Amino acid sequence: MPSDIIFYRTGREFVAWQRLDGEGKSAADKDAGKEAKPGSWLILEKSSSNTQHGVDEPDFDRIYVLGYDKRNQEHYTAYRSPDVKGYLPAKVEGQGESKSFTVRVQEEEGAAPKEVRYNLYKDARGVLKVNAPNIAPQGKRRR
Repeated sequence: MPSDIIFYRTGREFVAWQRLDGEGKSAADKDAGKEAKPGSWLILEKSSSNTQHGVDEPDFDRIYVLGYDKRNQEHYTAYRSPDVKGYLPAKVEGQGESKSFTVRVQEEEGAAPKEVRYNLYKDARGVLKVNAPNIAPQGKRRR
């Protein structure tokens, strides 16, 4: 796990992570933990549990986007999703300021997961923002 994001674990385990700026090292890269400079990250989290991971069980249950302010040299939460039923892989696409990422999310119980795109952009002050699709939170009863 990259050293600049290890401190942002919130009691959930990091299932996957991918850099959103710079060289774009991913969890599969053997040198991903040796990231030279801090940066912005897409992090997929799963609630910690002692139960065995089942075949139909989601790979992650929350999407966390961590931005990095170069001027203040600090990370900030750009986006934290409500609980979702998400499945790997995640794909980051685009270059420069126009990037997006897609993940597979199951929106309704029993339905097949569908690919959902999140668009990334920076506001006038250079703060990373996420344009998230409208997905119903999972695990909560709807009225």
